Amino acid sequence: MKTINVKIILVALFLAGVSFLTSCSHKERESVQIFIHNKTDSLVHIRLYPKAEYLSEDLYRRSDGLSGYDGRCEFTLSANSGWDNIWWHSVFGSYDLSLMPYHVAAKAFDSIYITMGNTLLKFIHDTVIGYSENIFADSSTWDYRIIESHKQTGFMYKTFDKAHCYIFPILESKIITEKDQ
Repeated sequence: MKTINVKIILVALFLAGVSFLTSCSHKERESVQIFIHNKTDSLVHIRLYPKAEYLSEDLYRRSDGLSGYDGRCEFTLSANSGWDNIWWHSVFGSYDLSLMPYHVAAKAFDSIYITMGNTLLKFIHDTVIGYSENIFADSSTWDYRIIESHKQTGFMYKTFDKAHCYIFPILESKIITEKDQ
C-alpha cells in the first residue's frame, strides 16, 4: 500500500515539475535598429531633428515601441569609432520588421545634421547637402548585422532580443566640399 502511494506521489511530482517547466515564460522581441557610424578621422557631432510625435524638449523616443523619452537629440562620435562606440548610439528602432532602414529614418526624423569641424552635412527627406548619399533615400548604402541577446530576468523567465542593425557609415570619400562642386 505504501509503495503505491509513493509511486503516485512521485508521478504527481513529476507531472507537476513538467507542468512548471513548460509554463515558464520566454519572451522574444525582434526589431530593426538604425545607427550612424563615424568612419572619418574627425570628431563628428550629430544633431537629430525628430518628428513631433517622438519629441519632448531635447529628448526623443528612440523606438516606436517605447513610451519614455530616453534619446538625446545631440551626441558626438569619436573619429573612426568602432562598433563598441556606436552600439550605444542607436538612432532609432522599430518593431515593424517590414521597414527598411531609410524608412525607419524617415518615420522618426525630419532631418539629421552632422558637423565635422567647419563641414556641415544636412540630411533632409528629399535633399542632402555635403554628402553623396542621403540617409533617407532607398539608394543609400548601409552596413548590416544581426545582434542577438539573451537575458535571464527571473527564475525560469528569459527574454530573447534579435536586432537587425543597419549602420549608415559617414566616410570622408563621400563628403562633398565646395571645391568638389
